[in-house]
Amino acid sequence: AQKPPFQRALSLRPRPTPGCRRGSVRMMSGVNGGIDYDIDVSTLPSSLRGRVEYIMGGPDSPVSLIEAAQEISESELEDVLPVLVDVLGFNNPVAASIAVDALARSGKPSIPYLLKGVSAFNYAVNAYALRALGYIGDPSVTDVCIVSALKAPIPNVRRAGLRALGSLAHKKDRLGEVIETFLGVLDDPDWSVRYAAVASLQNLLTQ
Repeated sequence: AQKPPFQRALSLRPRPTPGCRRGSVRMMSGVNGGIDYDIDVSTLPSSLRGRVEYIMGGPDSPVSLIEAAQEISESELEDVLPVLVDVLGFNNPVAASIAVDALARSGKPSIPYLLKGVSAFNYAVNAYALRALGYIGDPSVTDVCIVSALKAPIPNVRRAGLRALGSLAHKKDRLGEVIETFLGVLDDPDWSVRYAAVASLQNLLTQ
């Protein structure tokens, strides 16, 4: 079966990683549809290992998820960056906000995982990943943000794409295309998308 047009346009969806092996847990981010990643939990500090395994197994308590996200984010280890993307898919805004902030603080090392998050089959992961990319501000993700702003199937993700696009440190040769993107969604049927386009364009022009 073909991917939906949004995911096909991004062309970032990784192939599923089947199975798991002892010591190196392989699983689908967010359990309900996200990114594939490998992480060897045996290499993590013992105090962190249980938190990571809890998230990868599918958290069963909103409070425990928030506590796990907080502890993982404070570790500042690059190995757990995909786990933080995992947190974005569990319908817990507090935990997701913690993860977004940590991913943004990490900067460029987070970008490959966030790009996979943008193309994940989970709209919450898409939107939160775009938010983090906007905070990072790296212009290398301009094309992904444009595609998300124009072609994402739901307003929440289109808004996130626009807001991220307005926060990137664009190179001068891309500004015309970026501005055209904002202008091109001013007839979007969703008013919040139109508003996001105007606000993001204003943010871009006042940077």
